[in-house]
Amino acid sequence: VVSGRRSKFLVLALWLALAAALGPLAGKFESAQQNEPSSFLPGDGESVKVLNASDAFASGQATPAIIVYDDADGFDPLTRAAVAERRAALIAAEIEGVKAVSPPVFSEDGQGALLTAPIVAEGEEEILIGAVEEIREIAAEDLPPGLQVKVTGPAGFSADASKAFEGINSTLLFATVGLVFFLLVIIYRSPIFWFLPLFALILAESVVRGLGYLLASNGVVINGQVGGILLVLVFGAGTDYALLLTARYREELRLLVDKHEA
Repeated sequence: VVSGRRSKFLVLALWLALAAALGPLAGKFESAQQNEPSSFLPGDGESVKVLNASDAFASGQATPAIIVYDDADGFDPLTRAAVAERRAALIAAEIEGVKAVSPPVFSEDGQGALLTAPIVAEGEEEILIGAVEEIREIAAEDLPPGLQVKVTGPAGFSADASKAFEGINSTLLFATVGLVFFLLVIIYRSPIFWFLPLFALILAESVVRGLGYLLASNGVVINGQVGGILLVLVFGAGTDYALLLTARYREELRLLVDKHEA
């Protein structure tokens, strides 16, 4: 059907129609993703049940950022005052999503101090990342020598994971384009043939992203990991099969005159 003399145009028309119908929804795919901790776990997992139950409480709707100060020489009045001053600065900054900052709790050995800043992001990844970045910046300002600070906890984990995967889609896309261009232009010596697999992949990507948005709109959990894996599968597997089909097609062209038979 795909390679028939007339049916090939029908197949192409169907793909173009799908892309035209679902393509406008593809741009909404990221906005439909849910990146709460529970969205990365099995729905029937015990930890997910705990997270869902905690949503009934005000504290359960927040993602805590844990601010840890460390002084290997032990906290003295100067460093204790610096921690208290940084807590006051965090409160005064009125960071979006941060509702409070707990008083410092010092470790028994006197070398560590811990503050907690719950962040209410309501599923907005930008709010969570922005809040963690501001907390890290303010918490580290004007510290006396020897006093160090790190921001961790669920909020820190989530922000770091998001930054680690930031730009992965564009990196994969450019790498795929470069690989296909190299293989098809250099090996097959065709100045235009490289465009055909990429065109097919772009159609497939827009269709599946549109389908992903429709699934998410109807209750299926779609998160950032799904988005990253989706691009890998479509462009990775799609490029692989495109190159294999191209090689086999060229082999058959040496044996058959009719391109449809080939």
